[in-house]
Amino acid sequence: MRPFYPILLVGVLGPVSAKHRSRIRPVDESKLPFPKGPLVWGDVNFVHTTDIHGWVLGHHHSTWPEPNYSANTGDLYSFLTHLRSQADKAGVDLLLVDSGDHHDGAGIVSVYPNTQEHSQHYRSGGSVVDYHLSKLGYDVLAIGNHELYKYPDALQVADDVRDGIWDKVDRKNGGETSTRFLTSNVEITLDGRNRSESIGARYSKFKTRMGKDVTAFGVLYNFSFNAKNTAIQPLREMVRESWFLEAIQDRPDFFIVAGHMSINRADSEWQLLLDAIREVHEDVPVFIFGGHNHVRNCERLDGNSISFAGGRYMETVGWVSANLTKNESNEMDVSRRYLDSNRRSFKYHARVPDHKFDTHEGKAISESLFKTFDRWNLSSVLGHAPQSYFLSRYPVTDDRSLLKKLMDDVLPATVYDDKVLQHGRKRIYLANSGCQRFDIFKGEFTIDDQYSISPFSSPFVQITLPARIVRVLRQKMNDEGASQFAPSPALEQGMSEEVVRKAFDASMVKQRQDYEDRRQRELEFLRLAYGQTVFDAEVERESDLVHRYGYVTEDNCGPVGSGDDVEHVPVPYAPVPDYVSTTFPEGVDDEEPVFVIAMTFFLNDVVKAVSKIDPAYPPITYSDFEPCGDSSMTSNQVWGHYARKHWN
Repeated sequence: MRPFYPILLVGVLGPVSAKHRSRIRPVDESKLPFPKGPLVWGDVNFVHTTDIHGWVLGHHHSTWPEPNYSANTGDLYSFLTHLRSQADKAGVDLLLVDSGDHHDGAGIVSVYPNTQEHSQHYRSGGSVVDYHLSKLGYDVLAIGNHELYKYPDALQVADDVRDGIWDKVDRKNGGETSTRFLTSNVEITLDGRNRSESIGARYSKFKTRMGKDVTAFGVLYNFSFNAKNTAIQPLREMVRESWFLEAIQDRPDFFIVAGHMSINRADSEWQLLLDAIREVHEDVPVFIFGGHNHVRNCERLDGNSISFAGGRYMETVGWVSANLTKNESNEMDVSRRYLDSNRRSFKYHARVPDHKFDTHEGKAISESLFKTFDRWNLSSVLGHAPQSYFLSRYPVTDDRSLLKKLMDDVLPATVYDDKVLQHGRKRIYLANSGCQRFDIFKGEFTIDDQYSISPFSSPFVQITLPARIVRVLRQKMNDEGASQFAPSPALEQGMSEEVVRKAFDASMVKQRQDYEDRRQRELEFLRLAYGQTVFDAEVERESDLVHRYGYVTEDNCGPVGSGDDVEHVPVPYAPVPDYVSTTFPEGVDDEEPVFVIAMTFFLNDVVKAVSKIDPAYPPITYSDFEPCGDSSMTSNQVWGHYARKHWN
């Protein structure tokens, strides 16, 4: 039986009330850039989301480029309604696909009031997110690694699947409903059972509205940090399973493979899956939708396939279209677009008058989310940030760096051992940069901001080491790089996030560097052709480009930026090291003991670095670390405590 969700039963659905938007202010749509042109439609068309991480309410800060991503799930519902209407009128198909990672991120997925009132409505924050997303009418979904770090999260996903929230009418089987949440290589052992079973369906075969036969799968990369009683089958084994070989025997009009896996050729196994299909069907179109590394990307593994990934955090809504009739080269023509997730972009492509954009159901979803946001006190203001602090926009030595603020001020003020302070003992703090996920913006700092910045809960521990080791510890850890081997669940999650951060950082750094190189050539041309005055004026204009900040996508499906729906200027981006620390204290003798305070995320790397700095030093183990300060002060609590005390 499906659970009852009374929060969605709202009354008159006018504009979202001010009461529920007390801290989420609407964006001035007139300041948002227009898309560069209409979408290209084909015989079959797809809207893609991935790595939502709880950002179902959109981005609601005014610092650019945040307004570009200000649409919420209700806005997306209305947009999809109009796109589906366009598809029906044109006699073409439109399908909605998601590639996983709904958990761990914005406040609404990270905070769950443990009260009877809330527990009878939803199982968890993840259940809230999934329930509202399910209203969008997905055709195919895959699971992400963030649904599998903790068994209760995996169980919530399995229970929601069994409650039918992802079910859809199957025209292929007489109008029966079936789940579209596909976990082809992910299983769970349910309480009281001695066998594992697929969390969702292993595959789905269905007909589209226009009568096309589809075979679909949902996969996860070879993730090894999953919770006990969950299992991920390696893809190399999955493609040899009898059920998979049987599933691909019939020739569909096209395949859909959604998966939580990077689509970069170098670090994924999409080619393996495509080859398995190609052994049976040489030229059937295959549409691959990936994710995980938070990067907008597109690949063509062969002439009759396209691999697409639409970014992260509801910043991007992906668009892929194709004509199934082959061209002169016996290949299918495809088009892709990366849409900024905001109401101006949605309205432009919806092709309806502004006053007809919002649908009854879309407004109901928005209202439900805002009510939940309010009821869970996510809009509660903890303090007022005196300035913005950016995770990667500036070097970690810059006063505008979030990581510098964390190390210099926040951790020393919130995580400490009273005895260490009383005796004036020297200490340093260590943190892995991957534990921080987002920026802080000047002005109101809310509970939602607190968890959006740092959704992961890691305790703090401490150990005393000789100053000569501590002095070079951070540098040694950065030289070695973040470990991929993990002794504990907390560390497993931390290290996995480092991989994602590095992939995203590399993409963003390249975007900015390419832009600055092009810009430098343009400025030099202006100086030579028109003189210093024009040159100086153009340099001065650079500060006016902030409102154009956004993604400039470089993929393998066309020239740089050609897939972007809006032309942007890349956000300034500075690479950050794996590890950061407070400044080492001055005037300390080599053998003087220094307290090292760290998160349990990365103790493995601390242990390894110490042994490499001084192999003769007595080996340290995890049992040598002891709790530091208040045990309730975990990594996702420090910003909130600091804001209450210092930003009021």
